[in-house]
Amino acid sequence: MFGPRIRWWTLVVLWIGTWVLGCKPDKGSDADSGADEREDRETAEVGVRSPHLGEGAILDDLGRVWIYPDAPRKEGVLRILATPTDDWLPRQGLPAGREWFLAKQFARSIGRVPQLVVVEDFNDLLGALNRGEGDMAVAFLTQTEERQKEVDFSIPLIYGREVILVRDDDPLLDDPDALDGRTITVREGTAFVETAKELQEEHPNLQIDVVPGSTSKEMLFSDLASGKVDLVMEDEFVGRAVEIYLDELSVGPTVGHVTPIGWAFRKGDDELLGAANLFITARRLAASTRFDPADARKPRNWAEIKEAGTIRVAMRNTAATYYQYRGALVGFEYEMALAFARKHDLVLEIEILPPQVGFGTYLDKGRADIIANWLSILPSRQEKYAFSTPYHRGREVVVGTEDDAGEGLEALDGRTITVRDNTAMWEQLEAIKEANGYGYELQNAPNQENMEQLIDRVASRDIDLTAADEHIYELEATWQEGLGVVATYGEERQYGWMMRKSNPELVAKVNEFMAEFVNSQAYDQLWAAHFVNPKLSGHYALQRISPDARKISDYDDLLRKWATEYGLDWRLVASQMFQESRFNPRARSWVGAQGLMQIMPRTGRDLGLRRPFDPDDNIEAGTRYLAELVERWHRKLPIEEATWFGLASYNAGLGHVLDAQVLAKQQGLDPDKWFDNVEVAIEMLADPKYHRKARYGYVRGEEPAHYVHIIRQQYNGYRRIFDGPESLPEPHVADEDQIDIPMVE
Repeated sequence: MFGPRIRWWTLVVLWIGTWVLGCKPDKGSDADSGADEREDRETAEVGVRSPHLGEGAILDDLGRVWIYPDAPRKEGVLRILATPTDDWLPRQGLPAGREWFLAKQFARSIGRVPQLVVVEDFNDLLGALNRGEGDMAVAFLTQTEERQKEVDFSIPLIYGREVILVRDDDPLLDDPDALDGRTITVREGTAFVETAKELQEEHPNLQIDVVPGSTSKEMLFSDLASGKVDLVMEDEFVGRAVEIYLDELSVGPTVGHVTPIGWAFRKGDDELLGAANLFITARRLAASTRFDPADARKPRNWAEIKEAGTIRVAMRNTAATYYQYRGALVGFEYEMALAFARKHDLVLEIEILPPQVGFGTYLDKGRADIIANWLSILPSRQEKYAFSTPYHRGREVVVGTEDDAGEGLEALDGRTITVRDNTAMWEQLEAIKEANGYGYELQNAPNQENMEQLIDRVASRDIDLTAADEHIYELEATWQEGLGVVATYGEERQYGWMMRKSNPELVAKVNEFMAEFVNSQAYDQLWAAHFVNPKLSGHYALQRISPDARKISDYDDLLRKWATEYGLDWRLVASQMFQESRFNPRARSWVGAQGLMQIMPRTGRDLGLRRPFDPDDNIEAGTRYLAELVERWHRKLPIEEATWFGLASYNAGLGHVLDAQVLAKQQGLDPDKWFDNVEVAIEMLADPKYHRKARYGYVRGEEPAHYVHIIRQQYNGYRRIFDGPESLPEPHVADEDQIDIPMVE
């Protein structure tokens, strides 16, 4: 029954060969979204704009709008049924969403416009197809005998196999037959149930725990890591992704048979099925002529990179490199790498470097073509690796408050600089102190604290001073008020991308790119967005308003109209709008959020927002988006909690709030309460100790925590002055004496 533990790259090879090399996007595509902006606009134009909350749209875990099956059918449209996607921060290889990307390509290959139609219950996916609510179903469907009685399947897209996920110290890793007395958890309605029953025939003492199909995978993985669940069955490609960021878990034995995964069509729809088979065949043939599985993770030269159509860039998940913000992938290094990929018509693959892995390891093993991680160009590194021409130069700085700015090291008698004693910064500051007789003291910082965290401690007056790379200070200063550079010291450092010396053509292409990009307006704008422009200037201020005021803003009528339409309190939306834009209809944020409600461009396209700077359109879209987020949470939480969770999701992105829920549960907090519970957990996700194990990775958690807190305060201020329905119950707050908020009667 059990096969040997297959090599980790086996399914990845099939995945890449089928999904990417056979469906290379057009030049200029945003590879990490799975499709280009033109495709998103076309999709958004076909019914995605929901007419009313609960009647036309829901949101997936990345905040994208999916239409319900009752949306009207339009001519020239291919309705593609799917369940809400399970994307996460891309950490290894290609981003998620490839099946939908390929399905969109298929639609266009037969002259149809793709329309995504959501089916919330996976168990009803084939039923919805047979009821005529869609034309095809895509959801990594395993072709089981039972399903083949209901629908026809395309030829396989890929072949998969179920695996048992275990903790990394589980004896199953050494003895895959040691299943007697164990309990395996599977989700209802999945093919895992049938495979588990087959296992039980071979191992009668194996227990099967069938949980509802709606059970969160992430909570299930968390329970497995903590020991609350014994074993979990999952698809291998999911398991391989999970073990990257949850290092307590490992992919255990493979089970069952190799099974085909394909698209489903109604029986009798032979014309559409035939077209799909031709499309898949062409893509797989193209992939087989361009991709050698044996070379899946071997070092590649430039010609092989171009032939594959992908560029692998490794970096860490930090605020200075790569992270997810409001559902968008951002970061200085990431965005520069994306520009390089676009220039050469390549799909960008991101490899997140674990903290314990050296930079050169990924180059040596072929897991990356480029390391882009603010690496100093040092002679010791240049002995083995090639570096690009520098894209930045900087020095180290001592960081204090704005009152300390410019004092210099010589004026720090009796002051304490906190840094880690195992760093070059400690050694350099100690050498400068001894050489010049300076009177400052060095204090060792905990090893788990990085520069960003130490700067945060300076800003909160928890420590006196710290030291950091200049660019890290500049980045933190865009988020923190009251910081200052006490002194600049050391020699100027140069930063560049690191590559293998055996790939001189790639080095030349990167140098050519750097020569153009670093001297361009695009580079200046990228630098300013991340390291210059304040991101939270006055962000948490309260609007002071007279008790006899007649209005909150010039947009009160629009707020009342759209809040009523979508079932929200207009004063709550006004409170949010003040924090988002200060009632400025032309506001644009550092990541491109637009208008009064600061809607991200991709979210705007999904919402059908065509004029983001028009007050009426922007307020309508933003209010609808917030209402849909609140409604998503209200399926599981009371309305007051759903409101706070919805606001946090609007600010940080749904994924980060879901991560915070999981972490809250792990920390013994209540995952269904925002204040004093999940708000605490989301702030912890700025710490590498926690965010490297989170599906969506790093988030500056204090921002959504403060965002929800200040909106609640503003809302209660507005409520005292302006009449309106009391639609939002007052939550419990642990420290009421610090916040003067009357309870709702």
